[in-house]
Amino acid sequence: AQVAEIEFSGVIQNLGYENQNVTFNVTAGAYNGSSNPTLINAFSSDTADCTAGFTPAAVNANITVGVNVQIDSTDATPANNAIANAATIAVNPSIYARDKNNITGGSYNAGDGFEVGNIFDTYASAALSAIDVYINGVAEAGATIYSKLYSIDAQTGDFIFVDESNPYTLTANDLDALITLPLSGGAYTLNANEPYLVVVGSLGDGGATNDLVVGTSGVSEAQTSFYLDLTNTTWYYTTATPMVRMNFSSASIEENVASHSFSVSPNPAAGSATIALSAKTGVDVTVSIVDVSGKEVYNNAVSALNGTASIEVNTAAFGNGMYFVNVASNGTTTSKKLVVRN
Repeated sequence: AQVAEIEFSGVIQNLGYENQNVTFNVTAGAYNGSSNPTLINAFSSDTADCTAGFTPAAVNANITVGVNVQIDSTDATPANNAIANAATIAVNPSIYARDKNNITGGSYNAGDGFEVGNIFDTYASAALSAIDVYINGVAEAGATIYSKLYSIDAQTGDFIFVDESNPYTLTANDLDALITLPLSGGAYTLNANEPYLVVVGSLGDGGATNDLVVGTSGVSEAQTSFYLDLTNTTWYYTTATPMVRMNFSSASIEENVASHSFSVSPNPAAGSATIALSAKTGVDVTVSIVDVSGKEVYNNAVSALNGTASIEVNTAAFGNGMYFVNVASNGTTTSKKLVVRN
């Protein structure tokens, strides 16, 4: 996605006692590019730019980049003049990514709320449908997360909210995996030649668990990847590239359509909590609460629920910490986190 011309430059160091005229060469698929001859003084370095750029085709491909340097005299150590596999350009017509697609770390806030993501330059107008994120394997199943799209004020640099996904609850299958979070407003048309920030975040669980941990891969230039600490609503830049990507495909998350819905309040709870149920007339609903180890601490069945019902739960009998409220009907179970602070 957002395929554009790539310009190649090389930083060349002259380790010898004589000044040298050098030419920097690049191969990338069918592309062959070269710089103009550049004079580099003894024991100095300089940058040489290829005279022509390279625009890859907008099809799925992995393109190996090779580089070498030619000089106008005999080189005592010619083996250090070339790198056969200097880089790989991964082209995907639907995905725009800045990370290296090889998880090396994670970004999180120890169970408190945060957002993290990358700025992307747009070269052509396109409809953004979703935001992809790689979830680090130490994240917490049951964490509720979301994605957001921000535009950037050209005068102030402020991030301006545009749209977000619906809340999504991580499952065990989402850990150490890439997931897609569609924008709730549908595909949003990005303007050409404008930057946008895409992030993934969580409101946290009060520090009870790791909650959301976003995979990181590669190194970002300063002021191009950002982290919002929701405990003090302050933006920071990060140089560990978040594995947060733009997705221009027609995206959706497959879910079972539940015949019920519910809410839990207050949350966090101190002493008691109310579970408000809503279901189709005549549906049998089972409510259970489990702790983080999976031990069931509460169970209640509502037969032939007629529209709505409320259940009061005595949380004073629970220890402080995080629990999961599970509501099941017609073979479908949905879950929400409940934090108890008695």
